[in-house]
Amino acid sequence: MCVYFRSGDRSQWRLPLVHSGLLVTTAMIVAGCGGAKPRVGELSVYPVHGTVEYLGEPLEAAVVTLIPVDQTKKQPATQGVTDESGEFTLSTYNVNDGSPAGTFFVTVSCENKNGKRVAGEFPELLPERYQSPLASGLKITIEDGDNELEAFKLTK
Repeated sequence: MCVYFRSGDRSQWRLPLVHSGLLVTTAMIVAGCGGAKPRVGELSVYPVHGTVEYLGEPLEAAVVTLIPVDQTKKQPATQGVTDESGEFTLSTYNVNDGSPAGTFFVTVSCENKNGKRVAGEFPELLPERYQSPLASGLKITIEDGDNELEAFKLTK
């Protein structure tokens, strides 16, 4: 930090760091860096968190995908990947930014890393119905604001 003064007169000290800090703070407020506002053409998104269990255990590395029930609306893909505790946060435009509001079918898929590779890929761990929007039996509604979903409890 630099301190400037004139002719030994301490009343004229200036702290450039303080002035630049105020300038940066003002610029951030004017630029609106306080929230995730949609860009032109983007829908507003809201935080969405949930968990996935398979046979009563947390399911790691599962891909959770939302498919809009109303296919006439143009909505981007929304997905999340579960961590070791089966928890996920959905992403649409940016990592963990959330999902647009609406009603969605949910699909879940997860590779079986213990299975034998076929054509370079691991087989699916979950029953096939969970990869189909209509057959999965999973449907949710995302509201404006923070959304904490009930756990998806998948069975065989």
